[in-house]
Amino acid sequence: MIKQILSDEEAIDLIDELVHSVRIKDTKKRNKYLTDREKKIISFILEGQSYSKVANKISSETKKAYYDNTIKAAMHKVIKDLKEAFRDAGLTDEINKRNLKTSLERYKSKCKVKQTIFRFPAFPLDDASKATINEYLNFWRESGDVYSAPCAAFLSGEHAVVYGHPAIYIPLPMRLYVQIVENPSSNSIVIDEFITRNPRTGQIQNVKHIDDYGRKLAKNHENNLNNFYNSLICNFLKKSNGNSRYGFIIRILSEFPIACGLNSSGAISASLASALVNKHLEVEKFKKYFKIPLHYQPADIVKLVAWLIGNCFHNNRSSGIGISAALNGRKGRHPLVYVSSKRSYLSHKLKEGWKPIDIGSGEEAVKNLLEIKTFVLDPADIDEGFEPYPEPPQFNITLVYCGNISRTEQMLSEESLRSYKLRDEKKVRYVDNKFSSLFSPSEIQRPIYIHSHEIIKKIYLNNQVSTAEKNKQVDMAYTELLADALGVISTAAINSVLSDWKALPELINTYQSLLLSYGISDMKTDSLIMKLGLGSLEYQIHHGRSTPRMGVKITGSGGGGDFLVFSLLEREVHSEILRQNLSRNDIFHFDSTQLDPKTWQEPIE
Repeated sequence: MIKQILSDEEAIDLIDELVHSVRIKDTKKRNKYLTDREKKIISFILEGQSYSKVANKISSETKKAYYDNTIKAAMHKVIKDLKEAFRDAGLTDEINKRNLKTSLERYKSKCKVKQTIFRFPAFPLDDASKATINEYLNFWRESGDVYSAPCAAFLSGEHAVVYGHPAIYIPLPMRLYVQIVENPSSNSIVIDEFITRNPRTGQIQNVKHIDDYGRKLAKNHENNLNNFYNSLICNFLKKSNGNSRYGFIIRILSEFPIACGLNSSGAISASLASALVNKHLEVEKFKKYFKIPLHYQPADIVKLVAWLIGNCFHNNRSSGIGISAALNGRKGRHPLVYVSSKRSYLSHKLKEGWKPIDIGSGEEAVKNLLEIKTFVLDPADIDEGFEPYPEPPQFNITLVYCGNISRTEQMLSEESLRSYKLRDEKKVRYVDNKFSSLFSPSEIQRPIYIHSHEIIKKIYLNNQVSTAEKNKQVDMAYTELLADALGVISTAAINSVLSDWKALPELINTYQSLLLSYGISDMKTDSLIMKLGLGSLEYQIHHGRSTPRMGVKITGSGGGGDFLVFSLLEREVHSEILRQNLSRNDIFHFDSTQLDPKTWQEPIE
């Protein structure tokens, strides 16, 4: 074995890494890395200084009195964390102040040997862009199991679904693949490769370290995954090669571009969860610890773990619809309907039993998710003995790239519809009293009831809510009221899908109009959508069709990505309208008119 020689700087970096691997498990601990003071203490200890000398040096540098007992206690905390990190790696060194450097060098040497065993084989082509997805996939399958899930486009409701309103989505025949292997040399999840198509060029490239894909680097998601892994998964692993604590290396390969509103995060979450639960998790131990109901089947655990992973990509605010799209696929040609328990940011609604939108992390997240009910309807999956839902008419879907990438956000907008102003409180109270004296709650429509009896009385005029919290709660309350409007349109769209489909294109356009009025799309996307919508209407008027048969809206979060063109028109007419109203430079990420009709109608796994 070749001994690793570490400089003091390298030793401190390694200690920081190991300490972080332990502290990250404690969700209550804010600072999960070494503090500046800890680094300073370690640097002096590595030089062979005594605790009293270290205390004197730090005291003189900071002009603040430090005592040797304080320094000793701080160093003992670091050594305690190091011992746990060593145990996680299967090493039993008895670390102390005197052998700190040599212990780290032994750790580095042993782990280096392990890491050389558990690396993915390198792809034979130096230039990834010259390879095809299938070439990558076939090469990956030679070195282990590969899990996959489809992409999905959202016809309506994706901005309101997190509040508990219904949404409609359709899985499409493009897939994302995940390969996962055990890594006994680390107690973490490492993204080795993240290979996908560039949305602008279509070329294949590794985007793990590219920062123009969404508003967060893959490294941020990797860190979130490790928080999830260390707080919820690693203590429930099956033993492997005698180890009960180990990590994973994963590779991701996507046929469709990420950060374009096509549910890449849902596909990753579902694939990774399937691998963890089916091969690595002690399911019964996991269920017992978290008091998961006995009737939960392995598929239910996969869904729960996938949702927990999905929260790593969505700031703990995932609606679960992306997970559903990836896990369910579709049985026939129908889009699917998704509904969950009603959720809210608002304090008074949470007290009334609504489920939180921010489900938190760690064990709190498991508890909150277990209380959120979900319902998925695939109209093609109707039970035997019932008359099936009407078979969908011919429809076409095209996904057009607007030119900007985006990342899913669960807030409708950063703009404020209304804010709290202390100087207006008397005026608001006066108007509210006048209104309430005239109307009883049963005499007014639901949006007015929410405005008057919930937002005004329970937030704006509630003296038990602080001014700062009022401002935040009032803004969120009106955002949730807008979500109600989107939910109403989505509910109407569901009924159209379950009947004759005729109203669906116009409902899609109406949904997009609300999104435009609230500023969710960027100006370039708005311009393309309006141009295409106008071109569609002109075509239909010219051909004597009074009912709109083409709907256009963004799919995903907005602010970039793809927009969806849905029509009940003939394939040739659908393509002609696109050709006449879009430029040759516009990029199509999917176009059903280019598929064989039989292929387009096939179920999606």
